[in-house]
Amino acid sequence: MSPESIIMLQDKKMVISARAPGSKVIPKPEDNKVVIFRDLLFASLCFELDPVVMDILHLFYIYLHQLISNALVHLLVYMWICWTTKIKASAEGFTAAH
Repeated sequence: MSPESIIMLQDKKMVISARAPGSKVIPKPEDNKVVIFRDLLFASLCFELDPVVMDILHLFYIYLHQLISNALVHLLVYMWICWTTKIKASAEGFTAAH
């Protein structure tokens, strides 16, 4: 996603700037709203969301937008190991591995 696209989304109030890195303010999204990191849009980072990821998040009572970058890395490393070794990924397997 280009910087111009993000500016266009901000102009249309589809994306609202929330806080600067290091800020003590914690975003609290309203119903049907999510918090996204602008830098992830610039980097065009995305991954196909496996149903197991939702199982893992539900197990810990969290949502995808609540994860910080390091948590995403741990989750994706687990998924990558499962995909490459043909092990069936599961929420229970994730908790046992971590």
